[in-house]
Amino acid sequence: MGRITTSPPSPAIIVAALALVAALAGTAIAGPGETTSALTKSKVKKIATRQINALVPGIADEQITRRAPDLSVAHANSANTATNATTANSATQAENAINAANAASAQPAAFAHVSGTGVLDVANSKNVGSVSRVGEGVYCFSGIPFAPRGGQATVDPIGGMDEHAQFDRGLGDCPGAQPGVDTFDATGALSDAPFYVVFYE
Repeated sequence: MGRITTSPPSPAIIVAALALVAALAGTAIAGPGETTSALTKSKVKKIATRQINALVPGIADEQITRRAPDLSVAHANSANTATNATTANSATQAENAINAANAASAQPAAFAHVSGTGVLDVANSKNVGSVSRVGEGVYCFSGIPFAPRGGQATVDPIGGMDEHAQFDRGLGDCPGAQPGVDTFDATGALSDAPFYVVFYE
């Protein structure tokens, strides 16, 4: 009859058996340098937390926001909102700057108030040297320190209710390249009328 030989259990089996006994019987377990005490669910959780934190700090902590608030979802949302607000504010400032620049460039560089007889109202005019009436409803300007690229004429409602005015960039009845204004009556015929005019560079 042959001999029955047995081999010693592997370390894994020994560890599993000890864990089972400790879980079922509350066996006292103590690590190096620790006092002996019963292994409870709370202690197992603490041991597991320490082990996981040792490998990846902060992952096992249930309150990540308390230990690392910069990693919280709320903080990320706040940061995103702040970024969006900054971007929106910058865009608004840029738009305001563009609008301000456009407004500045849109300011008339010269303007005038002229009577129906062609007399320049100096007190309500700027950068206009003189105006002359060269014909019925035709007014020509000189002494403007630039060549106007555009303008707008409007009949003065005091003394010219039914008339209308039209800016002429210098291609009409005025001599040379002088800018001018033509005023018309209600039928569309040239007719003297007081008006305001602005000139743009």
